[in-house]
Amino acid sequence: MQAWTWMSSWVGYWWILPLACGVVMVLMALGAVRGMAMPRFRCMGGGHGHDGDATEDLRREVEELREELTRRGDRW
Repeated sequence: MQAWTWMSSWVGYWWILPLACGVVMVLMALGAVRGMAMPRFRCMGGGHGHDGDATEDLRREVEELREELTRRGDRW
């Protein structure tokens, strides 16, 4: 009995593993692209629709801090 006889039944199916790996890679790439493209997957966003309000609040707070710095005369 030769050492390679157990493989002889699988020789015709050599293409299955690379094909399966290729499918997994394509699915992972599509998932990554979809995750980056959809705004609900942002780290700080949350997708609740309140992004505009939060942005305005932050801008208002930055302006207040800038005005306070100018009143004090501090330089940064």
